[in-house]
Amino acid sequence: GDCGSGNTRQNQNGNMSWAPRLARMLNADYQVIAQSGAGLYMNGGNPPSTTDVLPIYYEQTFRTPSVPLWNDAYWENPSMPGVSADVVIIMLGTNDFTQYGHPGQQPTESQWKTAMKNFINTLRTDHPNAHIFMVASFYNTSPFTLIDQYNDQIITELGNPSWLHSLHPSGYGGGQAWISINPADGDVMSDWTHPLCHDDIHGDYKIANKLAQIIQPIMGW
Repeated sequence: GDCGSGNTRQNQNGNMSWAPRLARMLNADYQVIAQSGAGLYMNGGNPPSTTDVLPIYYEQTFRTPSVPLWNDAYWENPSMPGVSADVVIIMLGTNDFTQYGHPGQQPTESQWKTAMKNFINTLRTDHPNAHIFMVASFYNTSPFTLIDQYNDQIITELGNPSWLHSLHPSGYGGGQAWISINPADGDVMSDWTHPLCHDDIHGDYKIANKLAQIIQPIMGW
């Protein structure tokens, strides 16, 4: 759902979001665990909740009720126990650090790193051979660039494992930003992200395409 059409059930199509489209580009099976407003350490909203964040949803079969928990012995196909994901993408942080829902409140460095490391440990337990990609915010302003900084430091603190990657859509660190913001080529910020709603169908394609370009050479696909 995008800002122009209204962020409503009638104007949303999960099958056209970036994750399913990326999976189709890579000829891969996929699972999506997503919740509007959810964060890694704290959710968007006022006051921000820290008790129903996305790592908690990951453990559950349903958003509500909280039980039963998901059976991690089965990833995609119950007839294939023991099969786990090759790639896990964590795109979290914008809701944690947004100033719209909870101005002046954001995770500390310790809170963010602990939450991310714990989530990574859970994911590696469930998917021991997976490459994990931490994707920071599309915003190149403070405090959002703290996500890039902290994620980079997490890799160093974990000993630079070859399976853990930190991606910077904002161009943090001198890299190329994913967003050119060039109306001449149809690239506008509202396609990619917005503080009060979601990326639109055009942005989802752009995100999927960019991630495919990054993941394919790493995975040899």
